[in-house]
Amino acid sequence: IIDAKKIVFEVRTNAVDIESAREQLRKDLVNAMRWGHTLVVRMANTAADFVGSYCRADGFPKEVFQFGALPAGKDLDISGPEPLAKALRASDVAKSGGRLSVPSTFRVIVTSHFSSDSFAQLLGTSIPLPFLQPIDVYGSIGGVEEAA
Repeated sequence: IIDAKKIVFEVRTNAVDIESAREQLRKDLVNAMRWGHTLVVRMANTAADFVGSYCRADGFPKEVFQFGALPAGKDLDISGPEPLAKALRASDVAKSGGRLSVPSTFRVIVTSHFSSDSFAQLLGTSIPLPFLQPIDVYGSIGGVEEAA
């Protein structure tokens, strides 16, 4: 889970420099790809500027947010043309001949606390919204609200 609010806070308070934050994002991405995990980008109530500040072609590319660009079920070559292959470092693939086999279960989800009325305005310049499919979750599930 990438806690975007925490990243913004740490960078703004100088607890972590921006390059260290970007490198941690890259490592989280590679780890999720390696094991076929769902990479959750938890925005909470912040609009972390991934497009302008955190995304880099050679680290955490904006294509992370584009379903069609995800390498789920494919092999990535460290020198390959795929956008997410550029996030790989030699040390990430040293034991696998320069390749990373990404399980088909790898995916990316972005969550936020913003309402369906405001998310586009608040996140429109922070993440590449045209790449994403918004889902508004509401209501109770199996009587959970009634029991609370």
